[in-house]
Amino acid sequence: MGGNTKDISRNMYIVLVTGVALWFIYGCLKQDLPIILANAVTFIFTSVILYFKLRNDAKGE
Repeated sequence: MGGNTKDISRNMYIVLVTGVALWFIYGCLKQDLPIILANAVTFIFTSVILYFKLRNDAKGE
C-alpha cells in the first residue's frame, strides 16, 4: 500500500471530477440536499486521488 498511481488513468479522473462537480452544481440549483451531499463527498475523495496522480506524474513516478 502506498503512493503508486501509475495504473490510474489521469484523463478518467479529470472527467470524473468534472462530472461530479457538475452534478454538485445541479444539486445546488435544484436545492436537492441528497445530490449535493453525495457529490460533495465524492468530489472531495476523487479530487484527492487526482491531486496525488498529478503530483506523481510531475515527479515522474
